[in-house]
Amino acid sequence: MSGPDGRSSEEPKTLRDAGRLILESCKEGWREGVAGSGRDEDWQAAKERWRRNGPSIAVDIGLGLVFFAVAKLTDLVTAAVVGALAGLALIVVQRFVRVDLLGGLALFGIVMMLLSAGYALILQDEGAIQYRPTVMGAITATLFLADSFFGGRYLAERLMRYVGQPGMDATRLARGVAAATLTAALANHFVVAWASQDLWLYYTTFGDVILVMALMLGAIRYAQGPAVPPRTDG
Repeated sequence: MSGPDGRSSEEPKTLRDAGRLILESCKEGWREGVAGSGRDEDWQAAKERWRRNGPSIAVDIGLGLVFFAVAKLTDLVTAAVVGALAGLALIVVQRFVRVDLLGGLALFGIVMMLLSAGYALILQDEGAIQYRPTVMGAITATLFLADSFFGGRYLAERLMRYVGQPGMDATRLARGVAAATLTAALANHFVVAWASQDLWLYYTTFGDVILVMALMLGAIRYAQGPAVPPRTDG
């Protein structure tokens, strides 16, 4: 039997029945509250973003762990070469699977992967290998900064579709990503300059991931600010 609000008005006969009715009432109230506040839609959107971004994040972490393990067992040069070959293999695999493994910017990701592999294969020096994140970060920052002068139409707009957060401005996102990648590049430079090679290895495998994720979240928050007016000639 149901009451005027559609909820069960069944009289509890035992303590267990009373507990069951209270639990069902709490569940109904929670579902109504979530639906009324829009949190259910937010949760579904978050699940969709994770489904889309999860594989590429897992690939990034996996490549980092491969580099870490090989470097521990051999040396940085061997680890960089193995990582470069794994990255090149990843590009081939991407052509045969529908899941995005390169992080949304497919062509940009392939170009950066090729540059990173070439850097590792040509400059087979441990000191140069340590500075690879700094060099690649500086290149990425330069490209996104240049993109910001064109309204973010080449890189930031594609990244916006991949990230899926509402209310972002492409120009602000391009600037934010440029600042984030440059900050990460400088952080790697300071770790290389002031820490031991072993400490740097732990940082580039674990600490850098956390730093980059935090910086990218900051870039997304910045991109959700007031839109930048389009540039006008003259």
